[in-house]
Amino acid sequence: MMSKLSILAVMIAVCLTVYGGYIEGARSQRFGRNEAQQLAGQQIAQLPESFGDWYTVESHDLDPDVADLLKCTGSVQRVYGNRQNGEKVRVALLAGPPGPISVHSPEICYSASDYKIEEPPVEVSVSRADKDNTPEKFFRMSLRSKELLAERLVVYYAWSQGDRWDVPKSPRWSYKDSPYLLKMQVAGLTSNEDATKDSCSTFLADLIPEIDRVLGKQNSH
Repeated sequence: MMSKLSILAVMIAVCLTVYGGYIEGARSQRFGRNEAQQLAGQQIAQLPESFGDWYTVESHDLDPDVADLLKCTGSVQRVYGNRQNGEKVRVALLAGPPGPISVHSPEICYSASDYKIEEPPVEVSVSRADKDNTPEKFFRMSLRSKELLAERLVVYYAWSQGDRWDVPKSPRWSYKDSPYLLKMQVAGLTSNEDATKDSCSTFLADLIPEIDRVLGKQNSH
């Protein structure tokens, strides 16, 4: 099961990022790496491999050719497992210039794969696990495998300038003046027929404060 999740998650993080990033980069030529982008890349690389009930099951490097095309200054691609219930999720976290990082979304890539979209992206709120009760905004979508087992996959994704996670209507224009941009995507298989009850939202609630800490934002909320 996890091999499918890993392969599909890598495809999400790479194929559309490459396509969207190439188009935007060719259009804007704004691929200059500045200090903020470099620092953000170094910081997210410090994301802990274990926190709360979560621990790293698998870790993958971003393909060097893809990283070079995106001018990506840092990335984290891991499968985390939950010690309490055994659930697993895949996270892809990228840092780099706002142009290539902002212009894609996963539903196009999934629709061309072995999954069909069952619930298109909808805006949802994720409540953090720390004392800050201000919700973060994400898109959530659910998909159904075209194979016999018809497994359900839930995906969350959003962008951040290092503060709140958000899902603006036009990320490319909303973030065009940002010194750097983060993109996060979390995917998990679920057998629950209610797509709103999944391990991804629980994982995000625990993960977001950890990202704040490595970005030095723990005192900003």
